Amino acid sequence: MKGLMFFAVFFLLVCSSYGLKFNEIMYDVVGSDDDREWLEIYNENNSSINIQSWKFFEDGTNHNIVSVLGDYMLNSEEYAVVAEDPLVFLANYPNYTETLFDSTFSLSNTGETIALKNKTGQVQDNFTYSFIMGGNENGYSIGLRNDIWKETFPSPGKENIVSNICDWSVLIISGLIFEDKYDFSWKVKTQRLIGEQNIIITIKREIQDIYGNVVRSYADANHNLSNSETLSYDPNLNQGTYLLKAEIVPSCNDSNKDNNVLQKLVAVKDTASSNIEDSSVKIEQIYDLGKDKKAEFGQLIRVKIKAYRGDSTKQVVSLWIESSKEKISKVLSFKLLEKYSEQDLTLPVQIFPNCDNKLKSGDYKIIVEGFGEEDSRDIEVYNNIESICGKQIRTKEEVKEPKTSSKNTDSVKDAASSETLIPQPKNIFNSAKPYALSTVVFESSQRKAEELVPYFIGTIMTLTTLFLLFSRT
Repeated sequence: MKGLMFFAVFFLLVCSSYGLKFNEIMYDVVGSDDDREWLEIYNENNSSINIQSWKFFEDGTNHNIVSVLGDYMLNSEEYAVVAEDPLVFLANYPNYTETLFDSTFSLSNTGETIALKNKTGQVQDNFTYSFIMGGNENGYSIGLRNDIWKETFPSPGKENIVSNICDWSVLIISGLIFEDKYDFSWKVKTQRLIGEQNIIITIKREIQDIYGNVVRSYADANHNLSNSETLSYDPNLNQGTYLLKAEIVPSCNDSNKDNNVLQKLVAVKDTASSNIEDSSVKIEQIYDLGKDKKAEFGQLIRVKIKAYRGDSTKQVVSLWIESSKEKISKVLSFKLLEKYSEQDLTLPVQIFPNCDNKLKSGDYKIIVEGFGEEDSRDIEVYNNIESICGKQIRTKEEVKEPKTSSKNTDSVKDAASSETLIPQPKNIFNSAKPYALSTVVFESSQRKAEELVPYFIGTIMTLTTLFLLFSRT
């Protein structure tokens, strides 16, 4: 049995053409292949060939060939198409008017051996194709030209023209409205849709105002591209309306020039006219991290915050560090008492020590929240700082409040314990020993008052005793 199968395959592979041959194959259509596959045959004989009762051999099966347009007689040098679904084929190629046959098959997207058999079962032509020849879901077919199979632009019913056909497109990536000139940026993306790789593409770009005047031009860029490339620009143009223009000129024979040119209208807002009603909070800088941009459990880091209160009725801005499950620092808070005011603050955030190893090393987030707005930065925390878990002594330090000219900023508060945290002088932060203040406890006015109660009562009792003694005398 195996010997017979080997002989059959060998016979298919070595059999020569007898006038009628495969000429073009569309085996892997872009998108779904269902009912969209087809193959082209060609009569290179000097005489006509009647293919009634012939079979199309594929996937180990002999498929019938049924006439739909024309008849079974193929004249000399005549083309014909065998389609998986003739109606779908004609919808995809409405200008096709040659002979058309129907057959039931499903071509492999990776490759297989196909054959034409006459009514006696003799193989008249066979061909083994592979996806490495091209035409694999890129809009191309594979066709025979000068007895060589190559990737070609689909041309059912016509001579195969194997040329440097391609389709490259250009895309402008940008927003529509920019808050100011510093926010204004755009990108030009060039992408290969079909065709061979390593093509020289000339990329042209410019920006015009609404009157058609060129306000920013760029030198033509020639790039040797395989698949795609994206170029970025920051024109830094002032308030106004602008037309972004991009054009590409491929060195290959581009089959669709409509997608070679693109333009987009954008606007840059006047900074002075920005909406002052909108509040915002932003993390601008994180200090005291190592060269690897990581922090350690128990470490004290500083976070620079910019907060702007617009028309919001809320006053409090809060800062903390958390994972998706829990916080790994206390919540620090401060207030902006007046509307339409802005404050820059650098706050110290103490990361909890991990002496009991309950916290996992990994990714955390620094979060600032206020006025209904939020901003965050990713931070990686790992290990404990050296010797932090060996020191359990808690001390109290009195830290003087630095002078500030702002009347809008209330004291920094620890929202978890309601203790007032006074902004610290810059010289207390030691990046070499970031845990230097890990044992400092900031006392609130209420706590201090509570601790003075015994002394106050003692003083009252002493004064009362003295008063009674002097009254008797």
